[in-house]
Parts: sequence; C-alpha cells; structure tokens
Amino acid sequence: MASTSVHLPPALVEQLDRLAAERGTSRNRVILEACEELLAQHRGDWPAGFFDSDLGPQDLQELRSGGTEMESAILQSRRDRSVPPL
Repeated sequence: MASTSVHLPPALVEQLDRLAAERGTSRNRVILEACEELLAQHRGDWPAGFFDSDLGPQDLQELRSGGTEMESAILQSRRDRSVPPL
C-alpha cells in the first residue's frame, strides 16, 4: 500500500485518536475510511451490495433488454426536438 504524509492540526489529530479508540481501530484506519467515504460521495457511487441480487439468467436478460429499449427511446427523444405529445 502506498503511503503519504499529511499535516493535520493538533485538535483534529486528537479527535481522530478519540474516534479510533472508540471504534477499537487505528487512526490510519479512520482516516482511510473517511477518505473512501468522501470519494464515494463525490463520485456518487452506489452503496456496496446495491446491485447484488439473485436474479436468474432469464430475469437478467429481460432487464438488459428493457434497459436497451429505454436507452434507445431516450436517444431518439433527444434527436427529436419537437414538442412531446401530452
């Protein structure tokens, strides 16, 4: 694992140490988890396990087909600049 040097204010280090002690982990682990969480929020990642499912092959094929159909409809609508019917 790569390492880096970060300069933190003493008050922040104290808070990190207290949190690490409460969680029974290291300061490094707390900082690592905070960085991962920030990056996940920034990217808009889906929560772990969000796409886990027990769908069968037929279900997955229908889902893919529906997604492809929806994508085609969206792209067609984007090309057609006329007012959509109400």
